[in-house]
Amino acid sequence: NNILKSFFLSVRGNFSHNKSNATFSNELNSEGFMVTEVIKQPNSLENYGFTFYLTKGFLGSFKTELTYAYNTIKNQLFFNNQFLDAVNKRQSIDFGLSWDKGSWFTLEYKAKLNFGTAETTGNQINNSILFQNLNLDIYTTKSTRINFGFDSSRAETSERSTIDKNILVNLSLYYKPSKKVNINASLTNIFDTQFFTTTSSYLNIVNVYQFSLRPRQFTLGLTYSL
Repeated sequence: NNILKSFFLSVRGNFSHNKSNATFSNELNSEGFMVTEVIKQPNSLENYGFTFYLTKGFLGSFKTELTYAYNTIKNQLFFNNQFLDAVNKRQSIDFGLSWDKGSWFTLEYKAKLNFGTAETTGNQINNSILFQNLNLDIYTTKSTRINFGFDSSRAETSERSTIDKNILVNLSLYYKPSKKVNINASLTNIFDTQFFTTTSSYLNIVNVYQFSLRPRQFTLGLTYSL
């Protein structure tokens, strides 16, 4: 067999170096708002990295995708009345797997892992976050399909002892009794997850992202085409 069949590989890189006569200072004021000040101080910004992408199909039904990206940013910051050299390193891994043989089921799985390090003199912060998504379609008959969806995330930072974990599960049923009629029923947020929360840190800032989800609900839909 030809191992290069359904095989694709790409590698690309980037590099830039810029100089400026201004340095930005980001601080929280007494009211909790972020205030950005411009200070007349020479500054340089260096950015470099690369991306590796690979995809391969096999057995006529499987397809895999893998992406690895690395990036480093070096610049100067003003914090606590002193100028600091800062280095921000970021890495990410994306993986995807799909199975579609044209039979009674299809499967798709995706995962994304981001991890990075922010460094200044005498200080280092580590962040990581993992996203996962799974979709399974089961065709019980020619006119009926069941869909199962799963999403999860796991985020942590060295600045906090708490690890943010989130799970969202959905279930749907699709029925097409004729060419003109479509019926669907969905049960979303089965575990009644209230919030999706992720946390990350950068130097003197801790970012907490949280958004609310709709409560567990059941929906029923009917579509008729003339």
